Amino acid sequence: MSGGKRNNFNGQHWVENIIKERTREALERFPARERYLYYNQEYKRQEELYKQERAERDRIRKERNEQRNQRRAEARDKNAAKASAKNESETLLSESERREL
Repeated sequence: MSGGKRNNFNGQHWVENIIKERTREALERFPARERYLYYNQEYKRQEELYKQERAERDRIRKERNEQRNQRRAEARDKNAAKASAKNESETLLSESERREL
């Protein structure tokens, strides 16, 4: 399943194998002589089902990542607010110390 010279993973080959296996399982209800008549139609149906499942997984993943990024941004803003408050308090202390001196 590598991609040739560059040794990259070929996901398309993997997807085709999944769809072929699903198609074979779906056609088991037909007698052996009739399976080939319905193979192309069933393959297309299984391919569409796989695409829908994949789109749903991608949507869920994007939603989860967006929530994670939002939480990170909130935490970053919160930490920035704490840091600026700390810097302001240090600045105020240093000004009061200057007045005392």
